[in-house]
Amino acid sequence: QASRLRPAALPAPPARPRRPLCSAQRLSPSSSAPGPPPPPAGEMSFYRALSRQLIKNYVAQRAVVPWYQQEQKLTLFEEWVKDKAYPIWFKYVKGPYERYQYEHAVAELRGYGLMFDDQHNVNEPVV
Repeated sequence: QASRLRPAALPAPPARPRRPLCSAQRLSPSSSAPGPPPPPAGEMSFYRALSRQLIKNYVAQRAVVPWYQQEQKLTLFEEWVKDKAYPIWFKYVKGPYERYQYEHAVAELRGYGLMFDDQHNVNEPVV
């Protein structure tokens, strides 16, 4: 019964003659292999040599860490400013000034019965 369910093997289709790929091959039927002749032994074609060179350069470029991912190293002066000058600047200049601006903005909004939350646009997402 298994042979009845299985279809008989189909015969192979007849082999078709190969058509030439381009008009140049039709004009020169004497050449057996399509395309230009292979380069002499020991030489590469121009495009293969170019590809190899591009790949070598690409691998070298991929190994370089981009500038924005490199660790920043501060100079001695920058270290001193970060450790000594900035804390004083923020404590006596920047901090009090920003506090004054904040208090002034809050007082102005309270005069209208508003808060900072009321200043957000409801159509814009708050992140």
